[in-house]
Amino acid sequence: MRNTDDNKDRPGCGSSTTPFFDPKQLREQTEQKAKAIHLPNPDAMTREEIQQRFYELHVQRIEVEMQNQQLQSRLEERDEIDALFGIVTGNMLDMVALTDMEGNFTFAGKSHEILGYEPGCLIGKNVMDFVHPEDLPHIREEFGEFVSSRHPRTVEYRNRCRDGTYLWLETVGKMLEDKEGHPQKIVFSSRNVTGRKLAEDALRFSEQRFQKMLSLIPDMISINDRNMNIVYSNWNGLGAVSDEKRILQTKCYKTYRGFDDICPECQAKTVLETRESFQKEVELFKGRWFDVRVIPLLDESGAAALFVEWVRDITNRKQAEQDLRKRESLLQRIFDILPIGLWFADKNGRLLRGNPAGVAIWGTEPLVDPSEYGVFKARRYPSGEEITPDTWALARTVCNGSTISDELLEIEAFDGRKKIHPGNAGMDS
Repeated sequence: MRNTDDNKDRPGCGSSTTPFFDPKQLREQTEQKAKAIHLPNPDAMTREEIQQRFYELHVQRIEVEMQNQQLQSRLEERDEIDALFGIVTGNMLDMVALTDMEGNFTFAGKSHEILGYEPGCLIGKNVMDFVHPEDLPHIREEFGEFVSSRHPRTVEYRNRCRDGTYLWLETVGKMLEDKEGHPQKIVFSSRNVTGRKLAEDALRFSEQRFQKMLSLIPDMISINDRNMNIVYSNWNGLGAVSDEKRILQTKCYKTYRGFDDICPECQAKTVLETRESFQKEVELFKGRWFDVRVIPLLDESGAAALFVEWVRDITNRKQAEQDLRKRESLLQRIFDILPIGLWFADKNGRLLRGNPAGVAIWGTEPLVDPSEYGVFKARRYPSGEEITPDTWALARTVCNGSTISDELLEIEAFDGRKKIHPGNAGMDS
């Protein structure tokens, strides 16, 4: 399609003519040469001069005919290229456009219809007229630097559609220069990247939410690559280093521990090789204990490209466990040296153990449940009432939660000897 005089008078609409070299200049040069031909008076010329002039005119005629042929060939070539260019740009997914050096459209490909515009209606308008107001300052700056440097440039921005909505475009700009290297036009190739930008925004939001969640975890969570470089850290716990040390792509052992080489207790290499997780409680500093977990992160091929270090400070828990063991040891010693017989049972009444005095009273340590309490022989003293399995003080305590005290019994030990001992039972809440 070529520009017409009617289109030239319509500022908002125009043709999407292919912007190749116009042979008008060649035509003008030919006409000037024809006018420059000097025809002298034949009466003032000799026969030889007339013959020489005839030959010169004949040569000039041949040159003009050759130039006319070249002109016709250029016109035909232009028509072919014009048609081919229209076919190519009309079937491209990318939007191809040409502007002058100020950014005014001189050509717009058919793919611009994705924006709701007829390509011809963009001719004469400036590319900046369609840029989102929030993106306009940045795009103006990029355009100015592009024109000054003449180097290809890629930008992303929001472009206004005919219905007032906006699409994200990725546009590549390149200069078209003449034979002397002077810039003449700018060619822009744009593609719709709205889907990608929306996906990036969703991913960015998801990552921000993920990082926010991890930042609330007091443990150190660090994701490192195979070379021990920190890819991500929540900078908590063991990783709560000073701000100037919180730099990604630094060595984990240097950043977290101040070591010049891999930590001596590090299991990362083994985890990466075996692709199996590791967990151990270790004392990294004197008196400070940590639960260290190293977890491989596998890629689609099953290879461990990254690993997670999850380190929890368990010093307080270890101290509590140590204190509990001390108390248990103390209670055990008291339990063992008490002169009265004691028996421990679970909540269902099954005997778990007796202290030395209790074992001595009965002569053995039968660890039985309530249904087998019949192995114990005893009568109430002094009434002589026989104690059945369900009337033992412990059985009644397990059954109704009551506490039995100062119950005097005459027992028959497993060696046949009879002894009188108090019977008591209570439940530990």
